[in-house]
Amino acid sequence: MRRVALTLIALTMVLGTSGGPCSGPAGEARGAESAGAAAAFTEAAFPIENASPQKGWAGGAIDPATWKPVAQPDLAEALEQAPRLELVSVAPPPERCWVGHQPYVAPNPDGTSWDMVFPYFNRYRGEQEVVIHDFGTGKTRKQTLSTRQGDSVLTREAIDFHMQPAYWTHGKLVFEMWGPVIFVVYDPAQDAFTHGFKPFGDEVINGRCVLAKDGMIYGMGWAKGGGGFVAYRFDPETLETKRFEAFGPSNPNRKELYRQVAMAGDWLYAGIGHEPWHLVALNVKTGEGRLLATTAADEKGYGIVLTRMKGGLAGVIRHAASVEGIEGFDRDEFAFWLHEGKISKREGDVPPWSDAPAEQDRTGTYRWAREFQEWGDFVPASPPPEFKKDASAPDGRGHVELAYRLPGEEAWRTLAYDVTMYPGTVRLLTEVNDHVLFATDEGYGQHVFYDLAASRLKRVGGTLSPYSIGLFQGRMYVSGYPNSQMYEYDFSRALGLREKPPNPKFLGYTKCDTHCPMAGTVGGADGRIYCAGTTYGRRRDGGGLGWVDTRTGELGGLPLDDHRIFWMTAARDGRYLLLSSKRGDEGQLFCWDTNTHSFIYRKAILGGGRPGPVEEALPGGLVIGHHDSGVLYGLRAETGEVLWQKKVPAKPVTGFSQVRKHMYAFRRGPDGHLWSFFGDVLVRINPTDARVEAVGRTSPAQIAFAGGGVYIAGSGHLRRIVLPKAAAAAGAGAR
Repeated sequence: MRRVALTLIALTMVLGTSGGPCSGPAGEARGAESAGAAAAFTEAAFPIENASPQKGWAGGAIDPATWKPVAQPDLAEALEQAPRLELVSVAPPPERCWVGHQPYVAPNPDGTSWDMVFPYFNRYRGEQEVVIHDFGTGKTRKQTLSTRQGDSVLTREAIDFHMQPAYWTHGKLVFEMWGPVIFVVYDPAQDAFTHGFKPFGDEVINGRCVLAKDGMIYGMGWAKGGGGFVAYRFDPETLETKRFEAFGPSNPNRKELYRQVAMAGDWLYAGIGHEPWHLVALNVKTGEGRLLATTAADEKGYGIVLTRMKGGLAGVIRHAASVEGIEGFDRDEFAFWLHEGKISKREGDVPPWSDAPAEQDRTGTYRWAREFQEWGDFVPASPPPEFKKDASAPDGRGHVELAYRLPGEEAWRTLAYDVTMYPGTVRLLTEVNDHVLFATDEGYGQHVFYDLAASRLKRVGGTLSPYSIGLFQGRMYVSGYPNSQMYEYDFSRALGLREKPPNPKFLGYTKCDTHCPMAGTVGGADGRIYCAGTTYGRRRDGGGLGWVDTRTGELGGLPLDDHRIFWMTAARDGRYLLLSSKRGDEGQLFCWDTNTHSFIYRKAILGGGRPGPVEEALPGGLVIGHHDSGVLYGLRAETGEVLWQKKVPAKPVTGFSQVRKHMYAFRRGPDGHLWSFFGDVLVRINPTDARVEAVGRTSPAQIAFAGGGVYIAGSGHLRRIVLPKAAAAAGAGAR
């Protein structure tokens, strides 16, 4: 107890006894303080200077030969007795309001003017507020479609417009939705969504629909739980639905991503799956269903691709396992025709329904339409207004100025309106300098800079979905989904997406074929800013290392098959980057040399298992990691040589969902110690001897240091940790 208390009192000397700005006497009630402090923050622009991570060293360089861990036989008991930490809410969270790239459009009954239909939402399948502007009348209105509660909305069902098709038929715009089969109908004659249908309850999962030549909407899905295929039809004129009899094999792995449905003649075709994929056909007149092909059992995204041709369909199957009526086919990539419910091998350009080469059918496709809008045979009398892509995001206060121009115009006009901003979560958190913190929401929410010294905050509208952040050469970098893209904040200029040029600046998509760069965003000695992460397993399992050269702007990267990169750190002043991976229950430690631009080793650590999070702990490239066997270890960055091991009564967080949401910490603080979580206990690890000291108990999340305080993410507020008063007092008495 004496050593723990002494260490905690020393901690208060480094970080401040009260824990930082906005604090009262430690240990008193915090309810009124939390509410008052959060409300006290004002939104204002402010200068940011001297940007640098708040990381220190616990001492100078040491001889690696003498670097040894101290034994702690009572560590498990100390962790068990760790007090519950008191958290004070000091500032509001980032806010969120997500939106797509472009609006939907629908022609008005007058045949010349158009409606804009633009959904804004707080999360996928969340509350939907749609901005509707009638360019014929000049009126703008908003309609709330789904809050999943209340009587003033169109439907209580969870709906989602993200990557969802819309079909123009019978003078209405009809939408299908993710999950159970749901159709939502927009009527431009009323400037409103008028109907929402869930015809089969929760029993049928929607795969994808298609607009047929008779104006009907046909779809192919599957029975709940991955059962056989189920086709259905929706009549937009009568609003009636029909369900066909189920057929074909079950597959509990089926997913809604990348599925395709197309129609030719009386036959509805669908390529749907995931480990494996199936190609099926159904005759909408007779109800006959057929299984035409199956992929290998491990086939992931894009297993079957269909292309609409004039008179029929063409397609490709990757890693086919069986094809109806055909032997000796190319199992790597089988090209085929579909006609009259049958599949045939595609050799050359002449299909079975014609004597001439097949032509792709582009009927009803327009460059001005939002992605996945289908128009059938409809030909507009005049095109709709043109909208600037990605110009619809709200600013920090929910104000939108959407640029558009009417047909034949060169100058852009502005359609201004306000949208609802929803409270978000402080998910990623780091310091910018000794009194400014930077936080991001999850998903496509805001970025927020907090000036703790003056109780000011600056909101910047969301761009990417961030997965890691990092300071490098006085600038802040944000990496995220999709495709490991990266943004750069330049603190010498005003911040904001409407600045010219925008700040943050979009640097591009790194070339690592990786969606989720959650391992980190780290600067190298070569002037590159690196990010690393993992795929989502849609097309391949693995990860990658991506980069942007901050001097030239050049983008690069390396995919890493099978290995998913979960953690990354720089060592030796950025000379080496250590990447820690997962591959099932195993993993490796990779070392990237920024001088040679190559991996100088990749190896298992401690004989196997996952190496876990890693961090440079002492000058000269001495690194500490937390292996998933529950072992702390020290190693040399340049060789990967493990210098010592220490068994501890906790394993690191290794679950994808937890690491993706950064529900852990493993970083060096201004006191030079490593701050981490052992279970739900926040601990400090002395890098000189690996002594572990319990700080207190709370839910794991990222932590940051500023103004003498310790701050923690993972909630609907920015919160400060109040250091345990009793332990600090005991330490003072012991001295």
